[in-house]
Amino acid sequence: MRILLSVFIWVLFIGGLLLHLASRDKIETVSGSPYAEPPTEAGYSLEVTPGFTAMPDPFALASEDERPVPVLTARLGGRELLAMASGVEDGVPIILDPLEGIVAGVNELYVEATPPSSAGGGHHALRLRIFKGAAPLSEKTLWSAPGEGISGVLRFTAAEKKTEEDHDHH
Repeated sequence: MRILLSVFIWVLFIGGLLLHLASRDKIETVSGSPYAEPPTEAGYSLEVTPGFTAMPDPFALASEDERPVPVLTARLGGRELLAMASGVEDGVPIILDPLEGIVAGVNELYVEATPPSSAGGGHHALRLRIFKGAAPLSEKTLWSAPGEGISGVLRFTAAEKKTEEDHDHH
């Protein structure tokens, strides 16, 4: 009887786990080529506003080339756009204009920052905003758990490239 009860509990546990994994959101796939041409219209910019003064990670490994470990990095399409080892102040926006490497269609911007570890163990925020000219295109606020770094992805869609064939001539 104990063996049947043990088998029943294991089946219930494994079945519940499989049901949970099957019902989770599927990974969103993005169609398009990462080698697409950039849009012809210029004027994309990035604004990063930290809610903390960034400090180096005390547990980060130093690189062999003696460069300081960045406290704020931003990557677009696997290419590093921003790597700051200092100067990341609480509430002071960091603006990257022009934002290079944008392709027509869906783009993903990955940002990572290191909040201070001695700030009382509170939550920290990092606000990201993408602008097209002066108009905000997309924005997101990333949050950290106490004592952890902040990282996340901001997805946005850049305008498709305009050609002469796209215009209506009446």
